Amino acid sequence: MIPAALFIVFSQHFATPVAEFSPGGKVSIRYVSFSSGAKQLSASTVNGELITWDVASKRVVRVVVMGREVRDYEPASSNRIYTLHADGSIGLRNMATGQLLRTADFTPDDVLKRRERGYIVTGITSIEASGDVLGVTVAGDSVAIPNRLLIVRYPERILFRLPLRTFALSNDGHFVVSSYTGDSRGGLAVYDVPSGSLRRILRTTAKGEVWALSRDGKFLAMGARWTAHPVYIVDTANGRIVTTITPPNAVDALKFSNDRRYLAIRGTWGAAWLYSTAGGKRIATYGGSRGAALMENDVLAFSDDGKLLAVAFGEGVVRVYRVP
Repeated sequence: MIPAALFIVFSQHFATPVAEFSPGGKVSIRYVSFSSGAKQLSASTVNGELITWDVASKRVVRVVVMGREVRDYEPASSNRIYTLHADGSIGLRNMATGQLLRTADFTPDDVLKRRERGYIVTGITSIEASGDVLGVTVAGDSVAIPNRLLIVRYPERILFRLPLRTFALSNDGHFVVSSYTGDSRGGLAVYDVPSGSLRRILRTTAKGEVWALSRDGKFLAMGARWTAHPVYIVDTANGRIVTTITPPNAVDALKFSNDRRYLAIRGTWGAAWLYSTAGGKRIATYGGSRGAALMENDVLAFSDDGKLLAVAFGEGVVRVYRVP
């Protein structure tokens, strides 16, 4: 018997990509991005390779090998990228050459001390960046060392700490949104960067484990990773649910277009969709097969002008589509 989620994927009409790129082999892709003007497309893999293609000719421009010790990637600027390493350090690299320009380690002192005493510490697990401001997630053993979120200014200053919950860092690096657990009513909390002061509490019924902020920080999209559930678009000024979207199944990545007219969603069963943020209408459906897809928002990328959308699928390919 075919699972319902698979039937939904196979029964959909998929849009035709204008280009398709593959690093070779069914290797998982962590990150995709367009260059300014969308003339080039870059993708990083779990093997530590950063591959750049010319979009028009579909030819490989360069392959930069950063090594398997690289666990996560985040753009720092147009030609630089942050890399999270297996030892918990965070590097700043030249995207064109892979050269490591500098390294920082934000593992808190108490984590280091407990690690020396034999506690289980998984260390820094992911990073999210906005210029020189980073959201750094640190996972402990959940008993002796609680999970936490560090907001840092690269390369050396921890600005403030929060209990580790789902979060989203604004594009300008001026605020961070996190779950609010100060009382039983819950909701969202907006914290100022760099002070760490609580700006406001947003009382909302919207829920989800996958978050994405619009470029201007006005909207927050929230989707469910493990079950089919609505994706909510929330106004970060007051917590009001602006739009409710109902994708066919659970989601593992969300991305707004720069003008926030569209929300791209990648599902956990091998498809992706484009929705209007104004009314929640589905604009297009994009297809891929279910594979070792990584649950990261950076597997979706819009070009600056919003005319192209790149989607990394689980079978190790990046497909580029025109936005209607």
